Amino acid sequence: MSERVRQGPDEGPLLDFPIVLLLAAGHFMAFVDRAVPSVYAPAFKAGFQLTDTQLGALQGPAFVALYTVATLVTGHRGHRLPRGLLLAGSAALWTLATMAMAFAQTYAALFASRLVLGLAQAVCAPTALAVIVAGAPA
Repeated sequence: MSERVRQGPDEGPLLDFPIVLLLAAGHFMAFVDRAVPSVYAPAFKAGFQLTDTQLGALQGPAFVALYTVATLVTGHRGHRLPRGLLLAGSAALWTLATMAMAFAQTYAALFASRLVLGLAQAVCAPTALAVIVAGAPA
């Protein structure tokens, strides 16, 4: 059985700093994208003539519905797929969902874009943690 053993402090980190920085930036952007409906709540409510219930559903359940399930599935099964591919696919889908939200003309389109955003972002955290663990074993 082959193990990666560090000999001393002069060997440098096993996981490159730019990778950690990229993962951190992605995580930060995920939180920014999640907050969009809260930040723009008055504009959404006025522009789409939303009720308080619709606005609340857009801010919470629309995102969390698929995010919760997909995070569990990705955490359990995500190690079987290439991590780079998972992160790239997640970022692509997440970008499309954010763009769809920007161009949405109806409440249904806003809601659907939040569902897709939740699904796309759910892949990021478990996969990023797997990348970090693989690069810096205990």
